[in-house]
Amino acid sequence: MLTAEKANQIAREWLESWNSHELSRIVEHYSDNIEFISTFAVKLLNDPAGVVKGKAALKDYFAKGLAAYPNLKFHLHGVLVGVRSFTIY
Repeated sequence: MLTAEKANQIAREWLESWNSHELSRIVEHYSDNIEFISTFAVKLLNDPAGVVKGKAALKDYFAKGLAAYPNLKFHLHGVLVGVRSFTIY
């Protein structure tokens, strides 16, 4: 089971990487065969499916997102820990 301490550590690292706006740090948190689904991908990629497949494509998508939102900054409100997962709020 994932501990609250480990989930909080991962969440802090994830937020720090996003707030740095360094793409290489951001994509370290994702697997090479990622399938990322987002309503923002529909808009930024003009793709009604909103699906980004693979780490290289995800990096390109995130680059477009950071260019569109240059002042993007995340704040941690909490981490919700489940049995085999957690949610960053």
